[in-house]
Amino acid sequence: MSPRPLRIGIASTAGGPSSASAESTTHTITRAGSESISVSPPLRWKAAGGVQKVEGFDVPIAAEVVNLGRTVLITGDDFTANIGLHTIMAGGGQVD
Repeated sequence: MSPRPLRIGIASTAGGPSSASAESTTHTITRAGSESISVSPPLRWKAAGGVQKVEGFDVPIAAEVVNLGRTVLITGDDFTANIGLHTIMAGGGQVD
């Protein structure tokens, strides 16, 4: 039995609701590499990304991506100065 395709949602990184790119979208991952993924359908516009200086700190900026599957493994870099990862779980489940 082959695994089900991984569906993801990508939140808008637009500055406001009047922007044409303010719409969040859903996609299926078609290929995963060590530093990038390919999705179908392709993104219709670019999402913000990179590093921005905020109050003297370099803050990575990236679009929010939601795993629409049932199993989620969250990993990340070691964060310092209480800046970094924020997660929310709703509707029950199991946390290891």
